Amino acid sequence: DSLVSSGKLDASWKAVKHEKIEQVDGKKGKEWKVTFKNPQVTDASKQTLYVFLSLPGNVVAANFTGK
Repeated sequence: DSLVSSGKLDASWKAVKHEKIEQVDGKKGKEWKVTFKNPQVTDASKQTLYVFLSLPGNVVAANFTGK
């Protein structure tokens, strides 16, 4: 929601629910990787959004690459 309200993501992302949550090894240790898919986005390379969170739940990063 904060990425949409700050204008970094299109408003169509607001209604998208997460598709998958997994724990991954981040640069600073374990992190949560939450995957969202938005078929309404016309650019196929930007239909999947990855949000990375610390184990307690603080946002670390968000991108379309998953890395």
